[in-house]
Amino acid sequence: TFVRFNQNTDANEVGPHVATVQADLLGNELRDASITEIIRYWREQVGVVPNALSLTFDEPSLGPAGRDIELQLDGRPLEDLDEVAEKVKVYFGTYDGIYNLSDDLRQGQQEVLVTLRSGAVGLGITAQELARQLRGSFQGLLSDQIQVGEEGYDIEVRFAESDRDSLSDLENYRVTLPGGVPVPLGEVARLEYRRGWSRISRIDGRQAVLVYGNVDSTKSNAVAAIRGMQQECLPELESEYPGLRMSIKGASESGAETGRSMASAAIIGCLGVFVILSFQFRSYIEPVIVMAAIPFAFVGVVWGHLAYGISLSLPSIMGYASLAGIVVNDSILLILFLKGQAKQNVPIERAAVEASRLRFRAVMITSLTTVAGLMPLLAEQSLQAQVLIPIAISISFGLLASTTLVLLVIPPMYVLLSDFGLTSYGRQAA
Repeated sequence: TFVRFNQNTDANEVGPHVATVQADLLGNELRDASITEIIRYWREQVGVVPNALSLTFDEPSLGPAGRDIELQLDGRPLEDLDEVAEKVKVYFGTYDGIYNLSDDLRQGQQEVLVTLRSGAVGLGITAQELARQLRGSFQGLLSDQIQVGEEGYDIEVRFAESDRDSLSDLENYRVTLPGGVPVPLGEVARLEYRRGWSRISRIDGRQAVLVYGNVDSTKSNAVAAIRGMQQECLPELESEYPGLRMSIKGASESGAETGRSMASAAIIGCLGVFVILSFQFRSYIEPVIVMAAIPFAFVGVVWGHLAYGISLSLPSIMGYASLAGIVVNDSILLILFLKGQAKQNVPIERAAVEASRLRFRAVMITSLTTVAGLMPLLAEQSLQAQVLIPIAISISFGLLASTTLVLLVIPPMYVLLSDFGLTSYGRQAA
């Protein structure tokens, strides 16, 4: 464990007010707790740190995905966006498993805004002149330069330290009018005490605030939490703050974009499978029967993730999408057997029964050899394999479920469609 002072990547700031405490863990195969469990325990043991503006416990992330929860708020003044951000964080705080809730809006140091009164112009004092006098009195003005030998020295004139070390000195300051008459500062200007903003984010030219947080996947779901916020909390905020806009960023945005891309690729892949099978079978219905095995596989994908205690993720969906070209192999074996029986004038009901019985060994060997090849990856405990394990679960369990359902469902489905004359068997009988 070591500490880095003056820097923190989550705060996007540098200075003596930020720090980072980093702990290097043993390898995944050497420790008996996950990173999520260690972070949860660390956070519980530290508890609440007095006077800390923000305290986050997180693991380093790689890639452009971003935070589990990351929302962009814009369309209103920063004061309103600050209030909205607090309400959004309060809402997400009601979910068990959502932590490290924060935003990127930081208030700066206390400041005094000096505004010239409307009647002060008649006294001959301008905002520029007032600023010059205040700056010269409290910060100093260059009065002269003197030369001593080869060295040059600047002479600055300003108030003594005891006359400029408190706010009362500013409030009791006397401004000199053009005629040399001194008047209290309060007669010509208004003093407003406030806190500014240390950093203002602009996205596409608009002032914006980012609200972000992390999600413990064993307790909550980021997609469900964001959807709940959009349905329950956002309508009230939009009615209270007209013009407010909220957009989803971070991992949810990246996941949605990847999901759309994968959906398009899956559709193109299924169309390719359909076209190839249509040429092979010379039919538009029999390829649909073959491809019915694809949705069957999703049953195994869900049960496999439940068995391993892993949530469905993008790698899981990638594994399921890759099954489209694998699970159809078993269906092809059965359909080819049925078409062969049709040429021999075997009754369709008998052919359907014989298809599952006689092709059982070929179908099971085709599937089990694939699953056996994935077993080493499923048993791997190293950190590098954790991203690939959901893919292996989807393929192996999806293939097992699809194989079982194919043997039980595809032959009856073929018989049913044959009764309507939609298969080669049905057309031959007709």
